[in-house]
Amino acid sequence: MNNLKVKESAEVQTISTEASQYQKMIEIAITSDAGIDKLEKVMALQERWEAKEAKKSFIQAMASFQAQCPTIIAKKQGHNYKYAPMCDVVKQVGQLIADNGLSYRFEQESNNDEIAITCVVSHADGHSERLRLSAAADKSGSKNSVQAIGSTITYLKRYSFLGSFGIATADEDVDGRTPPKPEGKKGNWRAGSDPKYLPQKLRDVFYLIFEAYEAEDLQTVCEKFAEFGLIEERNAIWKCFASDERSAITKFTNSDEYTINTEIQKVDYLAGDELDSFLERFSL
Repeated sequence: MNNLKVKESAEVQTISTEASQYQKMIEIAITSDAGIDKLEKVMALQERWEAKEAKKSFIQAMASFQAQCPTIIAKKQGHNYKYAPMCDVVKQVGQLIADNGLSYRFEQESNNDEIAITCVVSHADGHSERLRLSAAADKSGSKNSVQAIGSTITYLKRYSFLGSFGIATADEDVDGRTPPKPEGKKGNWRAGSDPKYLPQKLRDVFYLIFEAYEAEDLQTVCEKFAEFGLIEERNAIWKCFASDERSAITKFTNSDEYTINTEIQKVDYLAGDELDSFLERFSL
């Protein structure tokens, strides 16, 4: 304990010494009637030093937050398992963020059909870092224009927030896909594969589709599955749903409620080495 106090004292003294040295340089430049050019150089040096110290404080605060960040409790009940929407995540870590001198805000942009959300994380000492994610408005299903924009904004805020703070939620953990056996199900019921083993791009798509499933928007679920250009990508995500979930989706697809959308654009999510690695593992 004494060694720790001595180390902390030495670090504080070093920072204080450096700060006083820069301050003395500015005072000397002013009292010696230095030219504007020299004064500007000294001021620029001071600003660079302050920016470096602010970034160090930010990194230390983020490391402290991540070391203390609890296991995020998945409270929202899904069809077969629970998951954690952003509002629940914020409730669980919001005070810890503030305790470490951190804060966050969102910036929103739109360009034609594309929506961009930037999560800006700042520290009390002044350093900020940004994470920008963008996507088109989700017009699938029976959403009107306002709902389509709102759905995409919610999705982008959640993932930019989680990415900025390095938070892994329960729905991304293997324990999150260990659901109890639903009532009325016998030996034919099987849990789905764990989405954590999917490539990140496909994992994000799975959670987007599953959120629609949880909202009982099976029209959107079916349309999202119809968008896949590669059958291997579609099958990998399809297997992440439990057997009764797949049965419900299939039943809806064959019902009169399902409206076939002829304007769906096919999407390939993986390419290059990432695709080769995926096919080698999942094309069984």
